[in-house]
Amino acid sequence: MAAPIRMCAGCRERAPQAELLRLVWQEGAGVVVDAARRLPGRGVSLHPGCAALVLRNRGVGRGLRREVDGEQLRALLDSLPQG
Repeated sequence: MAAPIRMCAGCRERAPQAELLRLVWQEGAGVVVDAARRLPGRGVSLHPGCAALVLRNRGVGRGLRREVDGEQLRALLDSLPQG
């Protein structure tokens, strides 16, 4: 069976799901990283190195269909290891 393919919200390139981070919206917490890929709701996939692109193109908010706090998202993405 082939690995699931997802699109990066930053560079818009398709990649295997295992290569991408999954970001989800949680009430009270905002955008969080779903490392186990088990949290409910809409998710947005992102290459670890595409943080600057996703901040510029606002792909996370569009993918989650929510208004996302830019400062909270920037802090979250800055805390991630760059790939």
